[in-house]
Amino acid sequence: MTMRTIQRNSKGAAVEDVQKRLRVLGYSLNVDGVYLDRTQIAVSEFRRREGLPAGDFVDEACWKALVDATFTLGDRMLYLRMPYFHGRDVKCLQDILNALGFIVGEADGIFGAHTEHALRDFQASIGLVDDGVAGATTYDAIQRLRHAWEGKGAVTAAEAQAHMGFARAAGVLENAEIVFFGMDVLGREVASRAANLAQASAPFSGVTSADRLSV
Repeated sequence: MTMRTIQRNSKGAAVEDVQKRLRVLGYSLNVDGVYLDRTQIAVSEFRRREGLPAGDFVDEACWKALVDATFTLGDRMLYLRMPYFHGRDVKCLQDILNALGFIVGEADGIFGAHTEHALRDFQASIGLVDDGVAGATTYDAIQRLRHAWEGKGAVTAAEAQAHMGFARAAGVLENAEIVFFGMDVLGREVASRAANLAQASAPFSGVTSADRLSV
């Protein structure tokens, strides 16, 4: 069933719902259920911000974008699917995971593979089933840890990329069998230090130096 377009002079509960959601997003307009100038201006600006075709009306695409933009964390279950979940609640979850040290990357409001991986790591760290599903149990745990993440600044793109690069490197080491060796005294010293650094980064890796294998 196609949604009826909401536009100038429309009235009723649907208009009021649109106005309430726009108010949540910071737009200045009255919530009176009547679609007039201020509502038109707010919708036009919202469409521009969301990359929708220019206009001052609410069609199905605009309505879906408006709903996504006004979800709060806990309003719905989040998990990896196609098409991806996206919206304000996803960005909030990403910000929290980043603040707790479970690096998602730049919080873009899209629940993709990096977000699922970070969520699984978070769940496992606190003894939950690491299913990658943000539901009631996970939301309760997040609320109990509010003191640890509330007020923390967002992770910048550069910081996120650095953390993710380290995490990927550590992941490779965990599954590797590597032996560092040197041909002389200096080379053996460098090999030993490289092995120590690798083991400090990934304690359960199979990285060692040739000297440690000597009998």
